[in-house]
Amino acid sequence: MNEPESQKSSILIDPMSEHDLQEVVSLERTCKLSSYGITGYQKLLQDPGSILLVAREKASGELVGLFSAKVVLDELQIDNLAVAENRRRRGIASLLLTEGLKRSSLKGASVALLEVRAGNIAARLLYIRYGFTLSGMRLAYYHDPPDDALILSRGLDQLSKDESLRKK
Repeated sequence: MNEPESQKSSILIDPMSEHDLQEVVSLERTCKLSSYGITGYQKLLQDPGSILLVAREKASGELVGLFSAKVVLDELQIDNLAVAENRRRRGIASLLLTEGLKRSSLKGASVALLEVRAGNIAARLLYIRYGFTLSGMRLAYYHDPPDDALILSRGLDQLSKDESLRKK
């Protein structure tokens, strides 16, 4: 289901900065994601291969989402994509993922990889919509709650074609 453009246009996607780190780590904790922590993100902000993005409400400036990934050689490893629970199903994850994939392509990535909880149906559906396919599985990878990890991947060579399809 596509969200109205007015909801998406009320969101700004910006590079993560030092000033965002407390909110980023707090959102990761709230979403029960693994985190680099403030010190880890400070290091990542200095790494030219990192792609660190935040989503903010234009009106309030509230941080409502994040994207954390790194390009190594020609591979994008997506670490975290999170949206505040009260802001989900409004297209924010799509905005973050689209921008992250664009930036990774500009950094020379030709493939994107990620791990997602097998039980996270909403995330799996998002990734499938963006052309990710199952590449492997890690049994009992996650704890609290226990779950398997699905390894998903996609090529980035058709990124511009994919974007034009999503706008229809």
